Amino acid sequence: MTSLLKPWVATLTLQAQGVLLSALRGPDGVHKDGPAKAVARALRATLVYNAKEIGPDDVYMGDGTGLCGGEEIDLFFEGVDALPLHWYHHFIHAAEIIGYTHPNPEIRRFWNGFYESAVDALHLFPEPMDVMQERLRRNGALVDAGDLGPCGVCGHGELVYVLFTESLRASLGPQHDRAGLCANCLTPRTAKTA
Repeated sequence: MTSLLKPWVATLTLQAQGVLLSALRGPDGVHKDGPAKAVARALRATLVYNAKEIGPDDVYMGDGTGLCGGEEIDLFFEGVDALPLHWYHHFIHAAEIIGYTHPNPEIRRFWNGFYESAVDALHLFPEPMDVMQERLRRNGALVDAGDLGPCGVCGHGELVYVLFTESLRASLGPQHDRAGLCANCLTPRTAKTA
């Protein structure tokens, strides 16, 4: 099975994945060679594979490293007032997730620094990692099937991506603290509160 997404993205909650995917598109109305597009290309390189071989000036992924030079970052923040604020919010939330969770320490440091500069430009404080993780778990936690054990109906034991909504919690009862559906047969799978 082939996926556009790099494997590390699938380790995140669905809400975190959604935030990352919402940032794949560059800002509308910005020149294709502008600093915002360069940073957007670097972000794409951290999340997805390119459908073709990456060249030095790839229009989709830049150089494919997931990083930008200091000059590009400086130009980005010099021109940030001209960017659509809605896009900027999506983008800095994606940078936050990458900066806290990417498996490569160099990429993680780069995006964490970008995120801190971005929130500073808005006169805000960075969100602590544990607060971000809790926020991205609300009604959308990814349940690790290994923690729940194999499905009692079909024996399937793969990772499932199911919302642990309040309605599912209510229907299963308060004795369950985690729940999901079997990815194979969609049978509810639960773990009891310890």
